[in-house]
Amino acid sequence: MKDIVDKEKIGRICFYTFLAAILLLGIILRFQAFLINRPLWHDESSLALNIIESGFAEYFIPLKYGQAAPPLFMILTKIITLFIGTKEAALRLFPFLCSLISVLLFYYFSNILLKNRLAILLANFLFAVNYNLIYYSQEFKQYSSEAAICIVLFIVYAKTDIKEIQSKYAFILGIIAALSFGLAFPSIFITAAWMLYEIIRNGKQNLKKLVIFIIPSTLFLITYAFLTILPQLNSGYLQNYWKQGFVSLNPLTLLQLLKTNLFYWFVPNQQFFCMGLFLTAGIIIMINRIQHRINMKEYSLILFTLFFIILASLFHIYPFIDRISLYFIPFAIIIQVVPAELISLNKKILSGILILLILFTLKQYSPNYIKTFFNTNIFQKKDSRAIIKELSEKYDYKSYVLINDASFTDYIYYAKLYNFDTDKFGVINFSAFSEGEIFKILNSLPPAEYWFCFPNDYSHSPSIPLLKKWKENKTVEEELEIKGSYLIKVNTFN
Repeated sequence: MKDIVDKEKIGRICFYTFLAAILLLGIILRFQAFLINRPLWHDESSLALNIIESGFAEYFIPLKYGQAAPPLFMILTKIITLFIGTKEAALRLFPFLCSLISVLLFYYFSNILLKNRLAILLANFLFAVNYNLIYYSQEFKQYSSEAAICIVLFIVYAKTDIKEIQSKYAFILGIIAALSFGLAFPSIFITAAWMLYEIIRNGKQNLKKLVIFIIPSTLFLITYAFLTILPQLNSGYLQNYWKQGFVSLNPLTLLQLLKTNLFYWFVPNQQFFCMGLFLTAGIIIMINRIQHRINMKEYSLILFTLFFIILASLFHIYPFIDRISLYFIPFAIIIQVVPAELISLNKKILSGILILLILFTLKQYSPNYIKTFFNTNIFQKKDSRAIIKELSEKYDYKSYVLINDASFTDYIYYAKLYNFDTDKFGVINFSAFSEGEIFKILNSLPPAEYWFCFPNDYSHSPSIPLLKKWKENKTVEEELEIKGSYLIKVNTFN
């Protein structure tokens, strides 16, 4: 008996030691990513200008510069910047804090859904070192906070039974649901999943409470739909931009979307067959456990959430791909890890196969992979900050400043940050013209000194190579390129 107690005690000590190391690693990696303080890239600077130029009420209407973000996310960021300014770190503070908290939240989340210690450790490791979760801990976008809010909401719903609460608490819960949507758009899928579960489980007897619960969210959604969603749908811009993220009934297209998402959710793992196998097995095991009333509510919530996500994507309401699906990574990890709970000494052959498959899929998470997060250039694509700082220091207010259309928000944000302003400023729409037309525009510029400041380039319409080609027979007085951001001073008098 004492041996059994000792083994259990040793097992607990080992489990919590490994768990603490994993959680600490996840926190360290996120701190490291945040402290790099890389320059804003185009989408971040576009969203940042909405913070700088817009008031609180304007976050409930379509944002400027082709951006979309939950209104309460914008409001919280605006409040932060009122106290500590609009530098990169201030803008990224809320996503960063959400990412840190989510490391601890995910342990609680995984502990609800998984009972096997090995599976819990595996799930938390995958969450702690997930490349895209770490990346978005240091980016001024809403995706990191969406993941945290969705975990919190899931935990709240998993612990809440509609028949056990009074009507006034159902209304308070409804307010929480409405606020969560204001912070994280995908939270609506989890709310819908919980309502469906409660309707199936309790029938009509608690319908009144559910109606009371849904009133705040309904009012918020109707208001937000008229002010923001419908105008954006009518414009078609975001619909077209994310068209590859909508589920299709074409099996090949559906398979490609699944492949894209799995590769995105589990970077650097590229073992599609193994990931697909674990995903399928995880869903089947969940369904089986629901039938046997094992974690029935928790697994139902995950599968119902996935159902509503796919439904929204199928009807082109909300895409399910790439960074838009970041909030689903915690759920995807649980589904992938559920089969690991089948490992036991009583099933040696099955356990052996599972262990080999798990080790095979984990081989990419090497020490070298972890070390990449300590490379200060890991996330840096362009350096608009250095280019525009250089321009602000060298500009004599006699020359003209010209930027490409892809750099507009990058230029405006950093020009504001460095208090750099000139009325001799113009934008060239490189993305709308052919190479010949661009050269015609450049050659028609009146004789003068021009600073061409191109911090950013559209991938589908690269303008920096065109500018380099054009300047070959021109008088170049200054030229600087940092990580693909380009600054050049050209004298066209000659």
